[in-house]
Amino acid sequence: MKNENTPRCIIFDLSEVFIAGLPGIEKRISTALSIPEDGLLECFGGEPVMQVLRGEISEDSYLGGILERTGWALGLAPLKRMIRDNFHVRIEGSLDILHEVVKTYRVALLSDHVREWVPYIRSIHPFLNLFNDRFYSYELGKTKSEPTVFPDVLCSLGYGPHECLFIDDRIRNVRSAESIGLPSIHFRGAIQLRADLRRRQVLP
Repeated sequence: MKNENTPRCIIFDLSEVFIAGLPGIEKRISTALSIPEDGLLECFGGEPVMQVLRGEISEDSYLGGILERTGWALGLAPLKRMIRDNFHVRIEGSLDILHEVVKTYRVALLSDHVREWVPYIRSIHPFLNLFNDRFYSYELGKTKSEPTVFPDVLCSLGYGPHECLFIDDRIRNVRSAESIGLPSIHFRGAIQLRADLRRRQVLP
């Protein structure tokens, strides 16, 4: 299957590619507090989420700040439970693709994630063990919004940009990867991803 144009390593994102991340939490909060969903997800953004993703602050500090700013009648423990419940949701079809790809290619995970969330995710999603290499933003001290993260990961993998293929649901991350010469696919669902991988001769 491989030729000189196919990658040696496939680098996957995690959230919204294989499992749900924070999107969806707004539905849980809306149900718990009987308030509209509109604008709830945005409360998790801004500089605080970048700080927790880079490992600069703890989950408790991050979520406590959200509760203080919003005034939601939620305790810290219930909010943490809602987030973890959201991680149980899988993106349909993506895991099947991973099982096919891992038979032929080295696979790596590059995820912007929170230190305290990853052990729980690993406990409920053993498929993470399929990845040969796993890179998390809190370990790297930077997120995928910073282009220097990609050369760092490639250096650790021992590959040049054109020896790899990057897959992410955020177009900003895709463009950041492409800016350093790393071929990328903007993930918009498993059907589209499979078609893109076939076009690149990664899948038959």
